[in-house]
Amino acid sequence: SSDWYEAVKKYTSSVNIIGAGGIGSWAAILVSRLGLRVNIYDEDRIELVNMAGQLFRKGQIGQQKSIATCNNVHSFSDTSAYAYNFFTEASSPALITIVGTDSMSSRKLVYKRWKIYCEGQVVPRGIFIDARLAAEEFEVIAIRTKEDMQVYESRLLFSDEEATAEVCSYKQTSFAAAMIGGVIANILANHFSAMEILRPVPFYTHYTAAFLITTTLTSFQYEHNIKAREL
Repeated sequence: SSDWYEAVKKYTSSVNIIGAGGIGSWAAILVSRLGLRVNIYDEDRIELVNMAGQLFRKGQIGQQKSIATCNNVHSFSDTSAYAYNFFTEASSPALITIVGTDSMSSRKLVYKRWKIYCEGQVVPRGIFIDARLAAEEFEVIAIRTKEDMQVYESRLLFSDEEATAEVCSYKQTSFAAAMIGGVIANILANHFSAMEILRPVPFYTHYTAAFLITTTLTSFQYEHNIKAREL
């Protein structure tokens, strides 16, 4: 009976999920259970170490992540899912795009394709979700407006060299990965809702597990905080 579910049922396009690791393997299940068809891009293969945080079974070790995730979607929902290799310049963009890859260069490529595609739509209603996961904290950036794009491009779309390297032996936990998947699905539900005031879509969401603290900011608030720190 929710307004967002009625809107989802009318949405006939697919959601692109780029990366099927700690973020995408969980997000694909939860997004598909909203009733959204998903395209999953990832040609990496599942390894034993991935059991620490990614949503796969031991019997899936050795399989391609995008294919295994599609099979999991089909097991847990009635929604269609399609597997692809890495997203390239030739790949088809989607109005709703979720990126959860390990590199900033891949984020830049997918974002560029999404932005060009949305600018060509009469009524875009698009959203680009950039999700970043560490062992016990995560951040989700949701871009919908030109103001969001400006802050994202100037403050958050940095190079791979500038990205903070995590300790190799402590990259993921299942509870943080499951939570970021849930936040992504929640953001999409709010995105489809007509009640913008009661169900806002924050530009920036940050969660820290140690203190159970979630922070949400608009793009204006995020930019203001950065400028305040720079002073």
